[in-house]
Amino acid sequence: MLIKNIRYIYIILPFTILFGASPVITSNGGGDAASISFAENNTAAITTVTSTDSDTGDTATYSISGGADAADFAINGSSGVLTFASTPNYESPADDGTNNEYIITVQVSDGSNTDSQTITITVTDINEFAPEITSNSGGSTASISFAENNT
Repeated sequence: MLIKNIRYIYIILPFTILFGASPVITSNGGGDAASISFAENNTAAITTVTSTDSDTGDTATYSISGGADAADFAINGSSGVLTFASTPNYESPADDGTNNEYIITVQVSDGSNTDSQTITITVTDINEFAPEITSNSGGSTASISFAENNT
């Protein structure tokens, strides 16, 4: 038997491919570069690098991928917490230019794709010495006597 008049139906469906999307760094304003000020003698976290990824189920891994001062920093690969490897001292800068401007590049990877951000961390000076009273014997209390009606 011969079939005549066969017709074909073509269906076009719109769809979005999400596989292979790159993670995007969103911390410190996002973008390719960021600047942070950080007080000397501080052992706290400088920042936490964060990111988004439209691929469902991808795990972000953070690292320091470069920069002249990369060796002066540490980053937690899962949380993105960025710290100095040693406590910074404004009076003894250890950065590449010895100007208290540390430059590093951080990276996030989802196992297939990456994004990076160059961060400039400027170490700021703090007053490390409390004021000292030097008049009237320099003690914590002083007694002063003067005649009345003197100007």
